[in-house]
Amino acid sequence: MYKIGGKEVDDFRIGFVSLKEDKVLDTLPFYACIRALSAYVRDTKEPYVLLKGMSHEEMTGLIQDVRAEIQAGQNLRKAFEKNLKFISHDQISAETVKAAFSQETVVFENVYYPSGMIIAADPICYLQDEKSVHVLAERINPGRYPVILSIIHPSYDSVRIAGMKLKITDRQAVSYTLAENADKKSFSGFPVDTGTCAFCDQAAAVSYWKFLDQWYAENPKGNFYDDYLADLFARSCKDYPTQQRPGGDFIRFRIPETEHEMIMCATGFGDGYYSAYWGKDSDGNICELVSVFIDPQLYGDI
Repeated sequence: MYKIGGKEVDDFRIGFVSLKEDKVLDTLPFYACIRALSAYVRDTKEPYVLLKGMSHEEMTGLIQDVRAEIQAGQNLRKAFEKNLKFISHDQISAETVKAAFSQETVVFENVYYPSGMIIAADPICYLQDEKSVHVLAERINPGRYPVILSIIHPSYDSVRIAGMKLKITDRQAVSYTLAENADKKSFSGFPVDTGTCAFCDQAAAVSYWKFLDQWYAENPKGNFYDDYLADLFARSCKDYPTQQRPGGDFIRFRIPETEHEMIMCATGFGDGYYSAYWGKDSDGNICELVSVFIDPQLYGDI
C-alpha cells in the first residue's frame, strides 16, 4: 500500500518534537505508541485521529514509557526463545522442579480425581476432542488431591505461571520420569495451542465432552472461550489479582450438573509442546505429577 521508489515501506514511526527545546526528542515505532497515545485522543474521523497537544514533560514521560514497554517485549521474546530449548527436553531433575516451585504458589485443595486415570492436555483446544488426547499409562488411586500452580514475577514481565503440580502423597519427590501415554504409540507430552493446560481425570473429560456437545448444540456459532470461559477467568482475576495477568490465567472449572472438575491454567509463555513427569519418592513410589512451563533460570534478568 505504501512504497517509495518501488520499495515497500513497512516501518512506520511517530516523531516527537519538542517546541520547548526546538528539536526532535525521539522517533518510535507507530504501533508501539498506540496504547500510550490513546489517552490523548480528542477526536477521530477515519482514517485520521486528532490528539491534544502534550507538554514537554508529558511527551518525555510517554517516550520513556513506550521505550520501557518495547524493551520489556524484547526481553520477553528472548526468554521465550530460550525457553523453547528447555521445554524440548524429555528429562527433568528434582533440583529444577524444586526451583520451579520455590517462589509463590496457588493451591487448589481437594480437586476430584474419581477414576485416577489422568489426561494432561490443552483443555480449550485438544481436550475438546476425545480423539486428540491420551490417558497416561500410570494410574493413581481415586480421590481428592491438591493441585499447585507456581507463580513467578520475572523482571522482564508482570506475572507468569511457571508450572502445574498434582500432589498425590506427602512424600518428597527425589526423581522424575517422563509420563508416558497408555497407548504407547503416541509421543509423550502434550501440545498446547491456546496457552492453557489441565491435568484432567478421565471421568471429568467424559463429562466435559458431554457438556461441550450440549453447549455447541445450543450455541452453534459460539466460541466456548469468548462466550463462556472468559467470564470465569475474569472472575478468577478479581479473586487473585496479583497472581495472574489481566483477564485471568487460571480457574477451577466445575463441569455443570456434575461433581467433576479440573484446574485450567496458562502455560508459561503460551503455546508449545510440554512434557509431564511423574515424581517418585525415595522408595520409588509415585508422589506427584508435574509439568514445568518455564525454565527457573529465566526467572531473573535476560
